[in-house]
Amino acid sequence: MHIKSKVLKGLLLALVLALIPTVKISADAAGPQTPSCGNYTVTTNEVIAGVKFPKGTYQINTFGISCAKVMGSKGLFAKFLKLKDKDPLPKPWVYLADAIGAPKFSSGPGVGFRVQLLGSMPTVSPTPTPSATPSATPTPTPTPTPTPTPTPTPTPTPTIKPWIPPTAPTNWNDVVQNADGIAYWAWKKSAEKIDSATSKLGLIEILMGPNVVINNPTPLVALNLVSRLSANYEEPKKVVVVYAGEKDIEWGQKQIDEFCAGRVCGYDVAGEAKKACNIPVTPCWGGLALRNNRTNVPLIYMTASEWGKTDPGHTTGTLEAHEYFHTIQDILLANGSTDVVPRWLTEGSATWVQRATVFSSDFSKYEVQRDRDNNDTLSRNKRTAAWLEKFLDPDYTTGWDKWNGNEYDSWAIYDVGALATEVLVAIGGVDKFLDLYKVTGTGKSFTQAFESIYGISWRDGVKVIANAIVAQQK
Repeated sequence: MHIKSKVLKGLLLALVLALIPTVKISADAAGPQTPSCGNYTVTTNEVIAGVKFPKGTYQINTFGISCAKVMGSKGLFAKFLKLKDKDPLPKPWVYLADAIGAPKFSSGPGVGFRVQLLGSMPTVSPTPTPSATPSATPTPTPTPTPTPTPTPTPTPTPTIKPWIPPTAPTNWNDVVQNADGIAYWAWKKSAEKIDSATSKLGLIEILMGPNVVINNPTPLVALNLVSRLSANYEEPKKVVVVYAGEKDIEWGQKQIDEFCAGRVCGYDVAGEAKKACNIPVTPCWGGLALRNNRTNVPLIYMTASEWGKTDPGHTTGTLEAHEYFHTIQDILLANGSTDVVPRWLTEGSATWVQRATVFSSDFSKYEVQRDRDNNDTLSRNKRTAAWLEKFLDPDYTTGWDKWNGNEYDSWAIYDVGALATEVLVAIGGVDKFLDLYKVTGTGKSFTQAFESIYGISWRDGVKVIANAIVAQQK
């Protein structure tokens, strides 16, 4: 029996309001944002994965993992301390060398712990044993003089200096110089926008396949956060969201076919359910966004299966945020084709938006997701400024084939595109970045829109963007 939800009217509105999180964002707070699990004493100087951890008392804070798994003689921190100095951490654990604040270990987005050194242990010198000096004539034992008991001087509690945010890039002239502040200030500007805005999320109709396994029980949270990020712009008045797993391919394709009947989605949608599920490769991962050109109602198709229950992309709401932002892009472009803007902007900005919204209340979680999204360009396969400048050429706008092969890598559309978007937001804020779509939607080319908004030609601006990305490489 097929399971199909009814249109959520009053009930949906109540659910939407209930799921809009009220979050007070403390963007300038240093270090961990969860209660401490307690302290752990390291008795000797240790090295973990090549990083020195001097003896002393460490405060431990966890996120996405219980204190019990990290603390104690059998906890993860103790296991890490027992490794040889140059041994790698057990997979999937990594040490985040560039994490702001205390040293940080992570096994994936939103999962890990921080250790903060509170004070070093004093080195105690042993009391020497006096050697007897032989003498022919015994020396009388003198009457001992009482030694006053010294009053111990209390060890001062070390003052932990508050974390100071990196210098903010303010314009095209200083963004490369202040590249270390790009990630933080792009996040902060988006977090402030979300914190001060009200959601305008429209009617959401949810259809669920007969074999769906719920991965994210609160999808409207992510959609509301994206709505607040784009609060100054028009959004869809109604969205159809379809969830389907590996066993729901035929059912899912039927929903797409009925929604796009008469080619009202602009192209032949046959086989889209299989593409979304990456058939014949399993398990399913990902989603897609379509629009009915007759009604201007978008459809978001989401894969949902047993496998997705352990994948952060399916459980945190980032996938919903990514696909919902595609529907907003479409409206900003006056319901035109997204091919009028570069492919890296379409997918890369949606990748940046998903982490900026879902993790808007915690910069450390934003960092974890950023490390995951941008590891290739920033660390594993560093791109040169010349390569990046060529890749960001706005003339490449149609067809995935433009990005495949030896010269271009399809994942770079998401990776490099997200980093380029981050630069734009760090310099000009969220609304200027969204205006790129809106102004292009009025009929201007992308390069014309860019220059009118940012006051610099694309030819000059892309050089700055490319060098700013290179300056962040590790």
